[in-house]
Order: sequence, then structure tokens, then C-alpha cells
Amino acid sequence: MLKNEIASIVEDYDNKVYHVASKARYNKTLNSEEKEISQVVNAWAKGIGERGSDPEHELAAFVIKTIEPVIYDYPDALLDELFDRGTIDEFDDIQGLIDPKNTLIVHDAAKGGNVPKSYIDYKEMKPMWQHKQVETEVRYTELRKNGFKTVSNLTMFAEEALKNAMFRSVFDAIDSLITAANTEQYIGAAGAVLTQADLNALILYIIERGVNPFVVCRSAYAQQIANMAGQTSFMSNDMKDNYNRYGLINFYNGARIAHIPSAVKVNDIPALPDKKLFGFADKIGTLDMRGALRMYEDFNNKSEVVEIKLTGFEFGYMFTKPENISKLVLV
Repeated sequence: MLKNEIASIVEDYDNKVYHVASKARYNKTLNSEEKEISQVVNAWAKGIGERGSDPEHELAAFVIKTIEPVIYDYPDALLDELFDRGTIDEFDDIQGLIDPKNTLIVHDAAKGGNVPKSYIDYKEMKPMWQHKQVETEVRYTELRKNGFKTVSNLTMFAEEALKNAMFRSVFDAIDSLITAANTEQYIGAAGAVLTQADLNALILYIIERGVNPFVVCRSAYAQQIANMAGQTSFMSNDMKDNYNRYGLINFYNGARIAHIPSAVKVNDIPALPDKKLFGFADKIGTLDMRGALRMYEDFNNKSEVVEIKLTGFEFGYMFTKPENISKLVLV
């Protein structure tokens, strides 16, 4: 009976399991339906810890069914702002076209005469593919003791680690793309402290080139932006309330400010590089997921642990509109 209930929850959960796991992870109060789901999963998880076996790999199916829609189907607001998103099969590949510049040359000419031809340069490119993988183990005693809590922690930590790793990889690539050689896009600050002049130069570049300009930075720099002279006079009441509570703002001189806490980390490294602010005029390319998540489980009864391998997290990005990026570097 319990097996059928788990199968029903996994197949017809409309993402409820993810939300229940999230609430359990952060000790939030569950409603009656969520409590029922957690009780069923709790009994099932404890049973795995008692038996030391899972012959039909229900644990792997449960974790994959819970987090895969969140990673592949649900919007990731910031990356969705930066990229056109898509998915392809595991063994497929794609290519893109860099947005061409207008290189047509206009000449003075006599009526009926000819002038030298000029050409548009079309450049193709392929994605930079990355594959991420996590391996861990769960003790039988943890399953028997904490049941659903153990499974929810595994689920939420895996989802968080994979998505943060993708975010860091993308921004490392953006960071490497814009160097001092990109004289218009690269803004070298005069010092280690963020100034209005430097910030205005970053924002001027992006608002001249796009209809959806925004800046991405660590929360510490968002606080510095909020404290710059004159900002509170332009805020709505909601924005002022947010500023008074958190010392942060959402807009500055026509550009949105997206702040990433330094506590968001990948392998103990903050997800966003320090001393750098990134400006975006609009979307900068494509970001595609390839294949599907896979989870393998092996039961080591000698050590009384479930050995887990979570793999298949593969993504590829192309910067087809690099001119939409600017970067401010504090020295």
C-alpha cells in the first residue's frame, strides 16, 4: 500500500513534493495536505533505512521527479533575464549565430553608377558545454531517525548545489569575456570604493543599448548604491519600506539592481565574483539544458549507507550578443 501511495505522490504531485520538501528544510508549518504527504514519505523513507534496500530504485525516482522540474521547467528569474532558454536531448547539439553588426558602407554615387560592395559578417558559434555531478551518501540511521526530513534535505541541497554551480559557471564565463581590451564595456574604477561616477558609467552603457537594463552585484554593493545621495527621494513607499528594512534598492538611474548574497556559495566559494558589478542591456545569448538528470543508488550494508550519484546535469551557453554586457571592476 505504501509503495502505491509513493508512486501516486511522485506521478501526480504538481510540484507539491518540492514545496513540502522546501518547507521541511526550513522548518515551516505544513497544511493538512502537506502533512499527509510528509507522513507517507516519512514512513517510506524510514522503511528504506530499516531494510537497507530499495530494489526498484524508488529513492532515486523520488529525488529526480522532485527536483528535475524545478531545474529544467521552472523559471530561474535572473538567468531567464539573461538568456533565451531551451532543452535538447542528451546526444544532440546546437549552434548559434552571433548578432551581426551593421557593416554596410554608404558611398556618394552618380545616378545609375556603381559603388564598392560592403558585406555583413555572419559568424556561427557553438555552446560551451559543462557537465556537473554530485556524489554523496546517506546513513541508514539518518533515514530511520529523520525519514522525510533526511530525504527533503538531500533533495533541496542537491537542487541548490546544481543551480548555484550553473550560476557561478555562467558568471565566470561572463567575467572572462569582458576584459580591459573591451574598452567600452570594461570600466576600471578609480579605487576600491564604489562611486556614483563609476556606477553611472556602467549604467549609461547599458541604457543606451537596451530596453531592459539591469545590474547584477553582491548585496554589499547594492547597499552602497542604496546609500548614494538622493536615491530615497525617487522611491515609492514600498521601495522605501524595503530600503528601511534591508538597506537595499531595486532601481538606480533607470536600471534594475539584482543583488546576490555572498552567502550563496558553490563549494564554499561565493556564487558571484567579488569587486565586480555586471551590467546587462538585455539578453546576451542562449542557455540550454541537455539530457536529463540521473541518480544512481548503491546500498552498502557493510557501512550501512546509501551511496548516491547524481549526474546528467549538463548545460551549454552561447554569448550571441556580447555587446549587451558591461563590467565595472573595483581595484
